Amino acid sequence: MVYFCDPLAHSGGVGRTIQVDVVSDALKRLRHATNYQLHQEAVRSLPRLSIASVHRITARLVDSGHARYAPSDGRTVVLDANPDPHDHFRCTSCGGMFDIALGPAVVDQIQTQLGRNIVRDGITVHGCCEVCAEASHPND
Repeated sequence: MVYFCDPLAHSGGVGRTIQVDVVSDALKRLRHATNYQLHQEAVRSLPRLSIASVHRITARLVDSGHARYAPSDGRTVVLDANPDPHDHFRCTSCGGMFDIALGPAVVDQIQTQLGRNIVRDGITVHGCCEVCAEASHPND
């Protein structure tokens, strides 16, 4: 195991190793990914990296606030490179997820309809992404 000499690396709860760097960089590139997808991306640089190591690393990234769990279908854990609260669009066809920014007026309208329920952690909009829509209706 290779360790970097970075005294600030341990302050956030994630010891900085080459494995952590590779998984973290993969998440930053993919933006939203499952541990399996991160593993597939990371083994290009570190062929001997295990899926168990990816699970441990991503759990530590979330615990330390460097990443978060994204909204998911409840069957798959999806990690999000952006640890700040924000809104998402999720394609119902391909499962792709994209960050979106719903304006305060939209959030206020939703909040008004929900009454006592408070919108705090972002809203997820579901629909068909451009790529999937084009694939299903190429002549439109």
